[in-house]
Amino acid sequence: MDQRIENPKPAPLKIIICGGGIAGFAAALQLREEHDVLVLESSSYNEELGAAITLSINATRLLRRSFARAGFDKDLANYVEAEKFQELHWKDLSVLLEWRISAVTEKYGEPWWYFSRKDVHAELKRAALSEDGLGITPRLKTGAHVERVDLETGSVFLKSGESYKADLIIGADGIRSASGNSVFGKLETTPEGLSAHRCMIRTEELRKNPQTQILTDSAKVLMVIGPDRRIVVYPCSSWDWMNFVCIYPDTSDRRLQWSSEVEVQDMVDKFKDFHPSIVAALSMASNAGVWQLRQRVPLPTLVKDCYALRITRVMENTKKMAPRATDSKEFEFKSAQTYSDYHWGYKVAEEAVDLMRANGLALKILNDATGEVGFD
Repeated sequence: MDQRIENPKPAPLKIIICGGGIAGFAAALQLREEHDVLVLESSSYNEELGAAITLSINATRLLRRSFARAGFDKDLANYVEAEKFQELHWKDLSVLLEWRISAVTEKYGEPWWYFSRKDVHAELKRAALSEDGLGITPRLKTGAHVERVDLETGSVFLKSGESYKADLIIGADGIRSASGNSVFGKLETTPEGLSAHRCMIRTEELRKNPQTQILTDSAKVLMVIGPDRRIVVYPCSSWDWMNFVCIYPDTSDRRLQWSSEVEVQDMVDKFKDFHPSIVAALSMASNAGVWQLRQRVPLPTLVKDCYALRITRVMENTKKMAPRATDSKEFEFKSAQTYSDYHWGYKVAEEAVDLMRANGLALKILNDATGEVGFD
C-alpha cells in the first residue's frame, strides 16, 4: 500500500512591490505564479525613462529560461544581439582593443543583448500583467507615492492616506527609495566625481552621414577612450536607435536633482575635441540628459522583518549609477530570480549543477574554518 503523503501546497503570499520600473516588474513576473502581487508605482504614466542597457550572459541566461517561461518575449523587447567590443582612440578612432563576443557565447552558452530601457520595461510590464500569464495576475496601482512602511503590521502607507498590508514588502523604488528610507533611515549617497550625458540618435541618420556611418557598421559596443573622458556607443530597439553615454569629470554635488535634461550643445561642447565623427554624431541628438554617478553607502543588511530592499550584490548597493551599468541591471534580474527560487518549480540550482558537470567543474571546500568554497 502506498504510504506516501503529499504535502499541501502553501497558500500564496500577499506581496507588495514598491516601484514599477524594470526591477519591480521583473520581480512581479517571477513571483506571480504562486503569489498575490501588488505593484505600487509613484508615477501616473509608468513609462521607463533613460536610454539603453546592455545585458551580458548572467542576465540573458535568465531571460532565455525562467523569464521566457513566465512570458517574457525578447523579440517584443526589440533586442539586438552583440557581435563585438571595441576600444577606440579618442583622436583618430584607431582600434586599441577588440574582441568578438561570439567567443564568450561559445564558452558560456549565452548571448549578450542590448535593449532600450523603455522597450524592456514595456515587455516586462506586459508579461507581468498579462491575463494569460502564470498564476495570479498582479495588480498595478499608479500614482501611489509611498510615505512609510510599518514593519510591525506589514503595511505600506501612501501619501494619499491609503494603506495596504502584505506578508512581504519588496523595495524596488530606486536610488531614492522611499520605502528603503522608511525602513533603514535615510539611504545616503555620495557623488563619484563623474557625470554622464546620455542621448539616443536614429541609426538611419547616422548611416546616411559619411562621417558617422562608421559607428553603425556592426552590432558592437564602442568605447571611445580619452584622457579623462569616455563615450560608450551601442545599438538598441531592433537597430532603430544608437545609444550614447558620454562620461566626464564633474565635481558638483547635485543633492536635489541627480538627473536632468540639458541642452544638446552643452554635451557637444564637453567632447568637442574628440574625433570629428563623434562630434558630428552627438550634434545629431534632438535632446540629451545628464546623470550624476553616485555611490550609495553600504547597508549591513538588505532585509528587515517582512521588508527586502531589492536584493543585489555589493556593487549595486554601493555604486548605483546612472542607468548605464551592465552589472546594475543584471542584478535586478537576478534579484527577481532570487525572490522566486524558494517557491517556484523552475530549479535554477539544478541547472547550475548540470552546467558545472557538463564543463567538468566541481565545487570543493577550500577553508574548513571559514566555509569558503571554490572550484577544483
